[in-house]
Amino acid sequence: MNRQVITELVDIVLYLARHNLAFRGHTDTGIPNTQNGNFKDLVILMAKNSIPLSEHIHKIESSGKKEYSFLTWQRQNQLIESISEEISLQIQLAIKKSHMFSVSIDSTFDASRKEQVSFVVRYVDDSLGDVFERVIAVKESPATKELVGQSYDGASNMSGNYKGLQARIKQENPRALFVWCHSHRLALIIKQAVSSDSNTIDLFGYLESLYVFIWCSKKRAALFRENQIEHSQSHAVKRVSTTRWSSHSAALNTILKCHDALLKTLSQIKDNEKGDPVIRSVGVTATWHCKVHLWQLIFTVIFNQRI
Repeated sequence: MNRQVITELVDIVLYLARHNLAFRGHTDTGIPNTQNGNFKDLVILMAKNSIPLSEHIHKIESSGKKEYSFLTWQRQNQLIESISEEISLQIQLAIKKSHMFSVSIDSTFDASRKEQVSFVVRYVDDSLGDVFERVIAVKESPATKELVGQSYDGASNMSGNYKGLQARIKQENPRALFVWCHSHRLALIIKQAVSSDSNTIDLFGYLESLYVFIWCSKKRAALFRENQIEHSQSHAVKRVSTTRWSSHSAALNTILKCHDALLKTLSQIKDNEKGDPVIRSVGVTATWHCKVHLWQLIFTVIFNQRI
């Protein structure tokens, strides 16, 4: 029976870890009481539908300290450490099987103002071709003088060959190899490629104008939310950021999902704002652009998928 109890306790540990929840609360007065933290509260909850766990709790309540509870904070920590060791072992085995891997070390302050150094391994699964990135450990390190690599975006104050941060660091430590952030380079390439097409420039310009027109007004934002209710939707218009390409995708997908609700909102603004010619004209223009440019985009996507 102890094996079954431990198995269910491991499931609780995994659940709390996946959801990034605290294990213990501010007080710990014993298993019969509630509000002793998430771990013990989940044990009590699962015991309602688990005979082994229910019998185990009954033994604890009747025998007291004479019975091994497996629920103290020390035992919780041991469960966490055991699971951590098993996960680390599986990662080590996967890295040994891989022919390509890299190690990334970075540091930052945590909430308690302690310098925490993270050790990350990135490797390729040879059989599947998938790339995995795993955090091996996070350790406190008050001394941060050692530096073996640098990676920044393309801003001249960071990556400049003469006065950039990477050049100044190399003067102090020539071994601090600089590598331009490849994710940022890819984003710049995509942005530059898209910027060469006038239709795309107009499209994302209209998306930004829609964000300013609708979401920067509480009244118009509320109207947009109301029109989504009949379609069982609840989305907010998103702005198009110039630094992150993912924001372009998020802004466009939101408009495509809520296209009918958006057109209805713009039409209502056009009809209701007769006393304000500026707002009415913006509503008329935005309605026309949504009908023409977004439908053109939809047809283009469907046509390309068929090809």
